[in-house]
Amino acid sequence: MSELKQRSIDTHQLWQVCGRPRSGPIYRERCHAKAEYRRAMRYKSKMANVRISNDLHDQLLTKDCTSFWRTWKNKVNNRRTTASQIDGYSNASDIATVFVKRFRQACLPNSLERNAELRLKFEAKLHSYSSNYDLQWISFDLVDKCVRGMKLGKTPDIDGIEA
Repeated sequence: MSELKQRSIDTHQLWQVCGRPRSGPIYRERCHAKAEYRRAMRYKSKMANVRISNDLHDQLLTKDCTSFWRTWKNKVNNRRTTASQIDGYSNASDIATVFVKRFRQACLPNSLERNAELRLKFEAKLHSYSSNYDLQWISFDLVDKCVRGMKLGKTPDIDGIEA
């Protein structure tokens, strides 16, 4: 384990033992170690990409197509891993047969009885909704207030919004 990663783990454990403080020297040390670790990981990733680019560039300069494509496959191409066993089957044709059966079963339309049952359930829930709720309209001022309330550096949600 690298020294930097070990330091990050040690400071995190110290932070936990001290009750996970939100301020103070232990908190600052944890944040510093975490940032240093992330910075080192980004640098290492960047250097790996540069190394791959340099190797591919060298292969192109030597006009050695075989070496170029070998390097490409080894460094860039993602190898797909296959499951060794699915539902007790390891043969590809058996797995495909099981998949076809399950997919066909999942895609069948509901029977008339099941459709009627689901319709009744839906209509019961639909009628239980109150039509007397207070609607708050979206206005320019509301959107402006939300945008101004956004914090920089927060992780965006699934929509890419950081509020």
